[in-house]
Amino acid sequence: MISVDQRTQHTRFLTKLALLTAILVVLSVTPVGSIPLPFVKATTSHIPVIVGAILLGPGSGAFLGGVFGVMSVVRSTIAPTLTTFVFSPFLPVPGAEHGSAKALLVAFLPRILTGLLPGLLFRGLKRRGIGDHAACAVCGAVGAAANTALVLLLIYLLFGAEYASALGVGYELLTGVLMSVVFTNGVAELLLAVAAATAVCCPLLRLERCKGAQ
Repeated sequence: MISVDQRTQHTRFLTKLALLTAILVVLSVTPVGSIPLPFVKATTSHIPVIVGAILLGPGSGAFLGGVFGVMSVVRSTIAPTLTTFVFSPFLPVPGAEHGSAKALLVAFLPRILTGLLPGLLFRGLKRRGIGDHAACAVCGAVGAAANTALVLLLIYLLFGAEYASALGVGYELLTGVLMSVVFTNGVAELLLAVAAATAVCCPLLRLERCKGAQ
């Protein structure tokens, strides 16, 4: 028999998950999902995934990462650019007349891990007595780094030659091109994730503990 308190907690959990899902969808389909910085544009769509992983656990983080992946496929398909074939199996790969199912790996695997890894890491850090601020900062950094590094690694491994061709560079130069993305967009997105994770999660975690103590 489920108690009233358990039902209330479950409802609150679903409400938080639904709210983060809605925020993620809005970020994915509006200009708010891309913050212009002096030299780059940094995506913010990974932030609700990391926040959800910290506040709701690794399972919720993985779910939100899956939603992030779905939105990547949708956005890449309906508003394609020269290189978005790496995220959508519905767009033809350069040199071919059809898309590749490998694009689903690029779209989903890094994003799911972007939620799963910070959620698992946060639990481990809290068991070791690490404070909220430090734990949230580390998890924000790990989540953002996982998203950037895994997306670029999979692009290189699965679509290296085709991606270089779409960019109009030689394949031998692709590593340098991808590393430049790491040190521009990747660093900016990591800093945004750290700032957002600490600013959003720390007060909410304290609030939850206060409610639990009542």
